[in-house]
Amino acid sequence: AAGRPGIFGGGNLKPGWNRNWSVNLKALRAEADLAHAKSLLLYARMPREDMVLCIDNLRWTSFAARFKRLEYLETADGVAPSDAERDRGFVAWGHSPLQVVFPASRPQGRLEALRGVVAQGELESLTFSLHALRDLGDVRIVLADLRGPGGAVLPAATAEVRTMRYLDKRVTYSSDQYYHAMPSYLATLTAPVAIPAGRTQTFDLLFRGPADLPPGRYAGAVTVQAGSQSQAIPVEVLLLPWRLPEAEGLLYGEYYRTRGQPAEWRERLRADLADMRRQGMTSVGLCFGPDPTSYRRDGERFTIDFQGDTLFEAFMETYVELGFPGPVILLADSGQSAAFPVGSPPPSGDMQFQ
Repeated sequence: AAGRPGIFGGGNLKPGWNRNWSVNLKALRAEADLAHAKSLLLYARMPREDMVLCIDNLRWTSFAARFKRLEYLETADGVAPSDAERDRGFVAWGHSPLQVVFPASRPQGRLEALRGVVAQGELESLTFSLHALRDLGDVRIVLADLRGPGGAVLPAATAEVRTMRYLDKRVTYSSDQYYHAMPSYLATLTAPVAIPAGRTQTFDLLFRGPADLPPGRYAGAVTVQAGSQSQAIPVEVLLLPWRLPEAEGLLYGEYYRTRGQPAEWRERLRADLADMRRQGMTSVGLCFGPDPTSYRRDGERFTIDFQGDTLFEAFMETYVELGFPGPVILLADSGQSAAFPVGSPPPSGDMQFQ
């Protein structure tokens, strides 16, 4: 539009007719208003030469309109609420932490107790969900200390109370369909949760097995508070007397990249990697590569110099310091792009590492 910066996008064309070809403009990610676009300029970047393009049936579409929303529909009947549950305003039910429970899911049972087994240093999840029978605007989860052999105490403060967050997620990377309100990640519960009537919310108690307590069975309770109503649920954790060995030859990790200014990313980087290691991850799928300042090419002479203060170097140093046992899975090609802007890489004999 006049007076505004240009909006760029691109796509690949094959020789001959290209049917249903689309150019994904970056502005569509934020649903920018393109109603007053003044002109559409096409050019070929590769090969950079004049050509004739014949375009038919050109139309704009919004980014959201490209995708089809899939809604979870509960087909199983839930348990019939008891009088006590109607008074409380919710039904509590337990299930595996691996079970996918949508906000529209109905309870398939009742929660009598939460039980788990944890080795020293291991993280163990005790998962349950609440189905609201009316609008609940002030739901709190309060865990009490667990008591074990000889009066030993597993403090409630050593456990984390988390709540499920729901996101719209595509079925696959290339799919034009997405699940609405897909259970995606567990966030630390720092404030009361609101649950609309007829909806389900999942919670998680995350325990780490302590090494300084006697093994045995620890018992206590977690209390679900919904306004003036509450329900106490028994909790039992069996602490094992050993530490599980770390799996060898298997890589557990996640895709990772960090954002922000240099003053921010170093602290965030360390916190993120420490949290991954704490959860038992053994590798990382790294989505950024070496900084171009770490490379130098003079003709056929190529030098790599990791003596700077770049994000990649800070990542690798922290990765080693925190004791990740597996190799880094490098998912970015920024290093290759910086080192070999044209032509093929020089022979290995001409490469120097500093």
